[in-house]
Amino acid sequence: MLPKGPIIVEFYEIPPLKKAVAAIEAPRGEDVRFIITGLDRPYRWKVRSPTYQNIPALKVMLKDTSLADAFLTIASIDPCFSCTDRVIVMRDVKSGFKRFMSLFEGRKYASK
Repeated sequence: MLPKGPIIVEFYEIPPLKKAVAAIEAPRGEDVRFIITGLDRPYRWKVRSPTYQNIPALKVMLKDTSLADAFLTIASIDPCFSCTDRVIVMRDVKSGFKRFMSLFEGRKYASK
């Protein structure tokens, strides 16, 4: 009993500073998304890939193993290292200049 034809939302306003969390079961484990809405774009969006949850277990899994077994042990958690790579975008508000850097490089600019 659905209507035929395209269904279009003409205007939908998302209120700012609302939070939402979604957890999805992925092949490597649980994939978690967190968002805080902003005015015209997301204010904050974070993703926790399943590899983040699996990597800490490697410390226990690799203890007292040979180097030859290490590769198979790491492969057993099916890691996606590109999923754990993060980038920081620094923008100068006055000039609009943007600079991309790795998470480790950006830590020196973080407040302590």
